[in-house]
Amino acid sequence: MTSTSKVCTDRSSVMGASFLRPPLSVVSFAEKNSAFVIAILLAVTSMVYLTYLKAQTNSLGFPLDDSWIYQTFARNLVSYGYFIYTQGTTAGAMTSPLWTVWLAAGYALGIDFRVWAYLSGIFALFVLSLMSRQLSLLLFPERRLAALATAVFVALDWHLTWAAFSGMETIPFAALTLALMYAALIQGRAWIIGLVAGALLVMRPEGILLTALVVAYSLWNCYRARDSLGKCLHELALLFLGFAIFAIPYAWLNWSLSGSVLPTSVFAKQALYGDDAGIKAYLTFLVHATNMLFFGQGATFLLLPGLFFCLKQITGSRSLNQALPLAWVALLFVAHGVRVPQVLHNGRYLMPLIPIVILYGLAGTQQFLAWLQGKALYKFAGAYVVVTAIAAIVFWYKGAEILALTSAIINDQQVATAKWLAQNTPEGSIVATHDIGAIGYFSNRQIFDTAGLISPETIPYIHNQERLLAMAKDHGARYIAFFPDWYPSLVGMPGAKEVFEANSKLLVDLKLHNMVVYDLSQD
Repeated sequence: MTSTSKVCTDRSSVMGASFLRPPLSVVSFAEKNSAFVIAILLAVTSMVYLTYLKAQTNSLGFPLDDSWIYQTFARNLVSYGYFIYTQGTTAGAMTSPLWTVWLAAGYALGIDFRVWAYLSGIFALFVLSLMSRQLSLLLFPERRLAALATAVFVALDWHLTWAAFSGMETIPFAALTLALMYAALIQGRAWIIGLVAGALLVMRPEGILLTALVVAYSLWNCYRARDSLGKCLHELALLFLGFAIFAIPYAWLNWSLSGSVLPTSVFAKQALYGDDAGIKAYLTFLVHATNMLFFGQGATFLLLPGLFFCLKQITGSRSLNQALPLAWVALLFVAHGVRVPQVLHNGRYLMPLIPIVILYGLAGTQQFLAWLQGKALYKFAGAYVVVTAIAAIVFWYKGAEILALTSAIINDQQVATAKWLAQNTPEGSIVATHDIGAIGYFSNRQIFDTAGLISPETIPYIHNQERLLAMAKDHGARYIAFFPDWYPSLVGMPGAKEVFEANSKLLVDLKLHNMVVYDLSQD
């Protein structure tokens, strides 16, 4: 393995001005007990976030309707022993079967589903923080303080803390990406690398992109080491064997549920956001995604000088090891932009890249601060460290506010609509909707999905609102629940009567409309 010790190495023993250097005893304790330090930080995070969430919403929930999709699948897996969304109907909409099975374990154990989801998310963030530190130590071995700071920064990043309480697979997926890169960089056993790659695929399908990078990296290392062809093929076979242990059941499950080796959610999201995208959409995505990752939505923008310092050194050294995580950043960024050129849900599809941005930014920050001291800018270096720390804490707290706001919107809209349907519609009614999560979980009604996740036949017509309405009626839907902003041509449709509107000022304040329900049986 190529040595990385000469890249982004310390030019002095500083982390800012000398008066800002923490006592060696404190640093030594934190390094030796990094898991304990991160655990304490995340315990405080849990207390603050959940207390704020409960105070603002009067109930504990999730900030995404997609979270309720997973809960519905998980509950039904335990209840019926198979992957179904509504009784008697199978569906291949699970983006993450592995996460679904994990959530189902909470139901099987009799643990409150919200508690299980929160604990799982915060534990995954704990693992992600420690993996970030380990990867930093591997890539930049002389920057131990930067590695510790990386773990703390990751634990406090508001995007990641928000995602940890979202009930989604975002943080476990991010942790697995770092684990796979770490296993590849230390040239671990090929079959173990394959197992991690397979688990990554079953956690989210875009994990296959990182697996492709790891395979290319492994082949290049084999060529560079001048290993025999037989040895290279043997290692590659072991890697694919480990990968197949997860990949084959995953492909079979999706095929049996939807006739495709990939979940229907992949095609539905592509049709909804990507099929009609033009150059303007791609440029808008580029601006918004770059802003989310680097500039305006977190403290990471203060790491940009360090990031540039480090990238400059890496470019000069041509270190393949340090290029692998950066290649993953570029690949996922481009793939997401091509497939779904939208920055959705606070950028959750790109959140797995944030730990890597933090890692490289902090590795270069030590060099940046040393450079400032070399220019006798001690006061500026000290102020820079203080401002960065304060910004991280401020945005961390801001994450609690965003979690409460987004959860309140879901509670006031989808959950409230679902509970109204459960209380005011006949049993056995079919409800058409573009947001199937909470409505599927709470209404106990059959669902026709106009967004294509569990009704893939709608995917070709996902932008044709009149055709979707006709298909819903053909499938026996008596009610349709939707946001008027999404389906404006259905507002006031003839032969239908509005029977419910969610009563919330949150969306009105945002100049959006509450969710409505129409009775389609007025023809």
